[in-house]
Amino acid sequence: MVINVEIVQVASTRSPWENLRAITTLTSRTKGGGLIVFPEYTMMDPTGLSASDIRGAAEEYFTRFESFYKDLARDKGSCVAGHLFKPSPDGRVYNTLVLIDDSGDVIAEYYKTHLFDAFGYRESEFTTPGEALFKPVRACGVNIGAAICYEIRFPEIFRVQALAGVDLFIVPAGWYRGPMKEYLLEVLASARAQENTSFVVLANNAGKSFIGMSRVVDPLGQSRIVAPPREYLLAAEVDLGEIDRARRVLPVLKHRRVELYKGWNS
Repeated sequence: MVINVEIVQVASTRSPWENLRAITTLTSRTKGGGLIVFPEYTMMDPTGLSASDIRGAAEEYFTRFESFYKDLARDKGSCVAGHLFKPSPDGRVYNTLVLIDDSGDVIAEYYKTHLFDAFGYRESEFTTPGEALFKPVRACGVNIGAAICYEIRFPEIFRVQALAGVDLFIVPAGWYRGPMKEYLLEVLASARAQENTSFVVLANNAGKSFIGMSRVVDPLGQSRIVAPPREYLLAAEVDLGEIDRARRVLPVLKHRRVELYKGWNS
């Protein structure tokens, strides 16, 4: 089975309204009939903003963006993976991935669990961490798993989902600019794909704080197509038959020796 994957690599600003207009224009050119994926921070670039500003934007725009994603799914006959800030009970926001089926119904919602408190950045100042990993779901003919941005650095997140039957991982990202960051993103995406013999669809933001370079990585770790570092609509056909072929020649999931791992879970 071949599915059409489209990544809407938006160049987000601090203005949710401007970003909504931008993705409206970009998605008007999507083919549909498959899977449409948006980056982290599609709603707004939170860099340098206060927690109260981010919370206020979430309160005003969460419903608008979610409605946009639902309408897009229905109009294009596609599953849509959208990113949002959702108000949380403690006054911060949830860094949220919503997965919507081609009927426009939300079939999965995931709150980022591993927050980017690194390299001097403190995501936890405005983000409430989720308490459960993404639960894999079958949608539009494929078994889907997910993680968000910084979480690509945690292989166990991907492995437990792969063992639950995931064939394709969605990774919305706002990968910040910095020394070696382009190289690191490529290496990490390749590693997560080949060590789980699964596709990785990484949708990265292309705003001024981020590097863009969204990509589709095949089950043997090769980046099949990569976006430039600017606003861009990336499209690729994904042959799910490659998953079985990869798992025959590289049976890493079968070669696990679980008996040796016991007691090493701390």
